[in-house]
Amino acid sequence: MLKTLEAVIAILIIATVFIIFYQSIGNLPDFESIGWKVEGYNALKSLDANLGLRQEVQTGNTTAIATKIANYIPVTVNYNITICSVSCPSPLINASKVVSSSYIIAGYRDSYNPEQVVIYMWPIGG
Repeated sequence: MLKTLEAVIAILIIATVFIIFYQSIGNLPDFESIGWKVEGYNALKSLDANLGLRQEVQTGNTTAIATKIANYIPVTVNYNITICSVSCPSPLINASKVVSSSYIIAGYRDSYNPEQVVIYMWPIGG
């Protein structure tokens, strides 16, 4: 009987320690928005690898980039492409959840002109 009481007390002590240490864990991240960030970055990286991004960035053609990137982004997501230098202005997007991914381009051919391409993504209807 004494061994059983010792085992119950040990289990209560261990359970209390776990409850105290793991009680203060914050909220889990929104995995959907993390996936969007990764997909946005991979889309920009794929366009750059296929030589379809640098020239459009140097000419400032965001429409062409948005058209090329449409195949990489999920259909449940709205997106906006912005080209800027070191710091980008805040987008005027009316949505509850906006995710962004950025990709830096050093230049095109012989022209060194670093630019940042940012894709902002948010859910359709939200």
